[in-house]
Amino acid sequence: MRKISFIILFLTCINLFASDPTVVTYDKRVEFERGTPKNVSIMDDGTIQPAPAKTMLMQTDYPFVWDITSDKKGTLYCSAGNDGKIYTISNGDTSLFYQSEKMVIYSLTVDSKGNVYAGTSPDGQIVKISAQGSSVFYDPSATYIWDLAFDADDNLYAATGDTAQILKIDANGSAESIFTSDEHQHVRTLAIKDNTIYAGTSGEGYIYRLQGGKEPFVVYDTKMEEVLDLFVTQDNVIYAAAMDEAVMPFSGQMLEMRQSGSNGNGNAGNSNGGQDQKSVQAAIFERLASIPTSLFRISQDGYARDLWGGQDDVIQSIASYNGDVIVGCGGNGKIYRVSPEGDLSLLYKLDETHVTSLYSEVPAQFVVGTSNLGTVYQLEKDRAKNAVYESDAIDSGISAEWGILSWDGNASASDVTFHTRSGNTEQPGQTWSEWSPIDKDGTVWRIANPPARFVQWKVKFNKPDASLKEVKLSYLQKNLAPRISTIYIHSPGVYYPEQDKDQDKGGLVMPKSLNNKKEQQGYRSVEWIFNDPNYDGVQFSVYFQRQGSEYWREMETEYQSNVYSWDTRLMADGIYRVKVIASDAPVNPANRTLTGEKISDPFIIDNTAPVVKNLDRNDAKVTFTVQDEWHHIESVHYSINAKDWKEIYPKDGIIDSKTEFFELKVERGHQVAIKAKDAIDNVHVFHVNGE
Repeated sequence: MRKISFIILFLTCINLFASDPTVVTYDKRVEFERGTPKNVSIMDDGTIQPAPAKTMLMQTDYPFVWDITSDKKGTLYCSAGNDGKIYTISNGDTSLFYQSEKMVIYSLTVDSKGNVYAGTSPDGQIVKISAQGSSVFYDPSATYIWDLAFDADDNLYAATGDTAQILKIDANGSAESIFTSDEHQHVRTLAIKDNTIYAGTSGEGYIYRLQGGKEPFVVYDTKMEEVLDLFVTQDNVIYAAAMDEAVMPFSGQMLEMRQSGSNGNGNAGNSNGGQDQKSVQAAIFERLASIPTSLFRISQDGYARDLWGGQDDVIQSIASYNGDVIVGCGGNGKIYRVSPEGDLSLLYKLDETHVTSLYSEVPAQFVVGTSNLGTVYQLEKDRAKNAVYESDAIDSGISAEWGILSWDGNASASDVTFHTRSGNTEQPGQTWSEWSPIDKDGTVWRIANPPARFVQWKVKFNKPDASLKEVKLSYLQKNLAPRISTIYIHSPGVYYPEQDKDQDKGGLVMPKSLNNKKEQQGYRSVEWIFNDPNYDGVQFSVYFQRQGSEYWREMETEYQSNVYSWDTRLMADGIYRVKVIASDAPVNPANRTLTGEKISDPFIIDNTAPVVKNLDRNDAKVTFTVQDEWHHIESVHYSINAKDWKEIYPKDGIIDSKTEFFELKVERGHQVAIKAKDAIDNVHVFHVNGE
């Protein structure tokens, strides 16, 4: 069997040789990612396996989960919604912890004493929430508090906008600005490692380092609009998610929504408030999903690489878990593991569309916050027990018969269960066949679905430690006859030499370009346009038939070009047609070979020159008729006494028919030559004796 790359198959959707099965192979991450993983991870080496089990910790009625943090006891704090709510999650219980008068809480952090700090927007304040209650810890007169973080000495750092600042705030609430920039609109994200502060900005996406009272230093210019998130590893490697477009206007949109009447819960002071909120939220999610992003890895020596080339997913959050760098994406709700070399493994694909927060500071916990809808999950160490992978629809190009399915990996026949279905619509639906289990036929697993254009497979993992590193599926296209759509007879004298000199035993797949045209008297050429639905190699037989005959006479067989030239001087004058028969015999066995044919329009073969008739001569003139059986007279010239040719016009003044009458004034005793040419350059010279 011929193995054809899945990528090539995906792009062309054709089988080049209908007599051979096509084998579709899945063994790369990008190939598996075209399908739908349900609790399935797709690793960077192309292995698929059950994903980590997940536990839903909280499901809200709000579209957003903005940030997650925890205290030393492991209690999680989660900011959600558009109306400044903070929830706690502890021992499986969820409760409302704090309700802000502000609209959004983008950032949360906890100090060493367990006090919670919240950054509100778009009327930016830092609120401290303790056992004694809540109070404004610091009011920086900023519009946005984008991020909050503590250093080892319990100093709080705040990233703000529209005024781009980093504020350092001590335990007493006294603040100083350690970074202010007119070059940027916002400081969007902070990361603190060994009391070194890293910051990402918006309105020119720079990554800064602030260290030991020194002046801020630009570690890297991303050449993008906004640095959305930062993470620094134990060995001081920086990972940064950057966007080509800033996302700050969303907060302004939500503020306008509230001021126009919506209360953030879908209720409103006017009848259209809830619908306005849904429209704004839909616009936010659509825009977030379409903004190009990059993931930069910046080593200690400042060398930066973009690890996200070719990825469509929009990065929205970065964290670390068990020593791996993890990124959460928007648009398709995907969570990836990223290696230092930039290899990606799809750990999870969630039903929610945006992974807006990742948190792993609680030992043995990895917490995921999503938006649309706002949900909080915990990913477990154990693997999911209900793992199912569903492939994309495989397009065979035309109707096909299905062959066998095979797989390789750490999975016996009892560890996995395969099903397939087939149909004739690009998107699987109710018109497709039912999912059918793969039946074992001797030593192979045969696909039992009816012939169709599309097929799809899915696998259920019956054991959490099972894995697959390759899946193959074969099919054989239904053989369809080649088709000749057009036959074109070239003008007389057009000649294409040696068209069949270098024949390919596999036949002609596509029409050849004609680039060696010549002019040669007496020759004709026939050209045809053809196609084969299977893209089989095709050969041709060429026949001619003279009008009035019942026989088709062979000119060429097993011919592998789409133009044929021949010398018509070997044929009698007359009206003819050409028939071309196309056969896919070069690539099909005899019992599968099919043909298609077409007959040309009638055309004339005329190799006889015009004749001079009815000659009459007297003392003052010569009269004569020029006549041609098949074509009109093109021109008539005369010569007297072997002098140069001169053109003569017929008696009626117009030379435009097959028969023309001429009168030439010439005295007796002169020798006259008459040259007549028809429309296809057949020439006859007639001599008139001067006696």
